[in-house]
Amino acid sequence: MKNILFLSIDSLRSDYFYGSDRTCLTPNIDKLIKNNLYFKNSFSASDATLLSWSSMFTGLFPFKTGITKALKFVEINKNTVTIFDILASNNYQFYGFRPIISETVGLFPKFLNKNSLYDINESLENDLGKKIVDLLKSKKSESPWFCFIHIMDMHFPIRVPDKLNSSKFGKSKYE
Repeated sequence: MKNILFLSIDSLRSDYFYGSDRTCLTPNIDKLIKNNLYFKNSFSASDATLLSWSSMFTGLFPFKTGITKALKFVEINKNTVTIFDILASNNYQFYGFRPIISETVGLFPKFLNKNSLYDINESLENDLGKKIVDLLKSKKSESPWFCFIHIMDMHFPIRVPDKLNSSKFGKSKYE
């Protein structure tokens, strides 16, 4: 069985990083697309993260999972089968990094890394990036693993690191 790295970038628009019309440089994303699986045509079941996660990991519309509100404590229906249930039955181990708000929906399994939850103000430029790299470097397990990484760096308010604050990377903070 293969390891699975599921990378989710909150508020990332495909027209800014994919295709010939883009106006910003994305060499690392380009490399990921070239060497891995990329879904060119994908659609979100919702415009809110918690609702979208419920669909991504169940294959159901949010109203079918029980998660019906974007920012309120509403847990997933206990009888809803998730991808985590299916992978657990195939002996997958679970790791990840996700914002603290993800705990409110009861969707995710217990991740084995103790630092799996992060404050919304953490970003790839501070400790979060290092934690992710350290975890992935350490995963030389006989059991297959699933690692879910949800990045909030593109979510408002966008903080641009000094080393990326140049017009060669884009015209706006978002780019």
